[in-house]
Amino acid sequence: MSSPTEDIPLKKFERLVKFFEWCIDLFNSGIRYKDIRFYNFIFSIIFLISTVFNIKHVLLTYDSVNRVQATYTICFIAIHVQAFGKALMLVFNYDDFKELFGELKKFYTAKDHPMVMDARNRHNATHIKGITYGVMLHWTTYWFGEVFLQVFIRAHGAIKFPMQYYIPFIEESSPYFYISNTVLQNFVFFFALNVMILVDCTIILIAFQFRSELVCLSEIISKLDDIEMYKKNKGMLLIIYRMHWNLINLFNVISNMYFYMSFFQVASSFHGICFLFYGYFVHGFDISGLIILLVVFAQIFIHCLFGEILFANTAALPNALYLTKWYEFSARDKRDFLFILQNAQRPCGVKAAGVIDVSIYTFVEVLKLSGSYCAVFYALTNKK
Repeated sequence: MSSPTEDIPLKKFERLVKFFEWCIDLFNSGIRYKDIRFYNFIFSIIFLISTVFNIKHVLLTYDSVNRVQATYTICFIAIHVQAFGKALMLVFNYDDFKELFGELKKFYTAKDHPMVMDARNRHNATHIKGITYGVMLHWTTYWFGEVFLQVFIRAHGAIKFPMQYYIPFIEESSPYFYISNTVLQNFVFFFALNVMILVDCTIILIAFQFRSELVCLSEIISKLDDIEMYKKNKGMLLIIYRMHWNLINLFNVISNMYFYMSFFQVASSFHGICFLFYGYFVHGFDISGLIILLVVFAQIFIHCLFGEILFANTAALPNALYLTKWYEFSARDKRDFLFILQNAQRPCGVKAAGVIDVSIYTFVEVLKLSGSYCAVFYALTNKK
C-alpha cells in the first residue's frame, strides 16, 4: 500500500492531466465521439477565417510609420496561423493525447518490481515539481507578456485599436462596426493564445515526465554494476528490456502526434523571424518588436528543448549499458544484454515531418539561417 507521501506526486500529476484534458475537450467544442464531427473543427475554422481577414491589414500596416502597430499586426497573424495548426492537432490527435496521458499515469500507479517502484517514486516526486512550476511559469509568462504588450499599445498614440482587420459586410458607418470588431477580435485572440500555450505546456509535461522515466531506467541499468545484486535479481535484464520497450512504444505515439506540427512550428517560426528581422533592418527596432521576437524565440525553443531532452537521455543509454560489468554475466544473459544494447543504439527523438531533428542544434540553425536569409534579402531589395 502506497504511503500518503508517495500519493502526492500522483495527485499533482492527475490535476495537471485533468486540466489539460478539459482544455483539449474545450477546443474540440466540448463534445467528442469516436468519429470526428464538423463542430470539432469550429475553433480551427475561426482561426483560419481570422487569418484570411488579417492578411490585407498586414499589407496595409507593414510600411506604416507607426512600427508598434505594424509589429503587433504581424504578431496577430502569426499567432492565428500557429493556432490554426495546433487546433487541428488537438482535433486529429485527440485519442493519442488520451492514450498518452493514460500511459504516463502508469509511471505513478503501475505495480512493478520494488526496485523500479522505489526509483520511480523518487524521480517522479522530483520531476513533478519542475513540471508544475514549468507549466505555471510558461502560462503566466505568456499572459504577462501579452498584457504588457496590450497596455503598451493602448498607451501608444495614433493607433486604431483593436482594429487588426475589418469584418466584411459591416459598414464602417454602422453603429455596430467598432463594437463587433472589438468583441470578435478579442474573443478570437484569447482562444488562439490559449491554444498555443496549451500545446506548449503539454510538451513540457510530456518531455519532463519522459526524462523522469529515462533517468529511472538509467539508475536501474547502473545497478547491473553490482554483481551481487545482479545475481540476487535474475530478472533485472527483463525489467530493463520491458522499460525500454515501453518507452519506444510511447516514442512512436509522440512521433505520430508531432510529425506535422513540429515541421509546421519550425517552418512558421523560421519565416516569422525572417519577416521580423527584415522589418527591423528597414524600419528600425522598438520594444514591441523585442517582445514579439522573444515570444517567437520561446515558442520554437520549447519544441527544440523537448526534442533535445528526449534525444540526449536516450543517447546516454548505450553508454550506461556498456559501462556495466556485463562481462561477468552468464552466457545467456550476455546474449540478452547484447540484444538490449543493440536496440538502444539508435537514440529516440522527434523529427519534423520525418526530416528535421528537433533539437537545440535545430534552434541555433534556425536563428543562423534566419539572419543570413534576411541579410541577403535586405541587400537585394535595398540596392541604390
